[in-house]
Amino acid sequence: AQREALVELEADRLLQNATTQAEMNMAAGERLQEADENLATAIERLKRKGGLSENAIAALDNAQKAWEEFRAAQGEFEGLAMAEGGSMQPMVHALAMADMTVDRTLNLAAMRKGLSEM
Repeated sequence: AQREALVELEADRLLQNATTQAEMNMAAGERLQEADENLATAIERLKRKGGLSENAIAALDNAQKAWEEFRAAQGEFEGLAMAEGGSMQPMVHALAMADMTVDRTLNLAAMRKGLSEM
């Protein structure tokens, strides 16, 4: 519930100044870009500070690639399911991907924290 509230606040922050659908689409894209940057940071921290073996790092890279493919497919599905052909489709697609990215970032950060406590 706390994560969902945080995501909603972030979406509201980015979309509050948008007055047209095109601006909302751009803001959603910016939110996704920011989420991607945070995820990249979390991955690098996990690799550097997680005490992972080379095999574990390779497995993380493979898992990340598979996750990114899933995220793209899921985002496309949500955009089509909720707004196929409409001007909102890019926004829905980007926000779905951003939400999944926030979840992934939090999961990897929790994993790093757990590994550092071992």
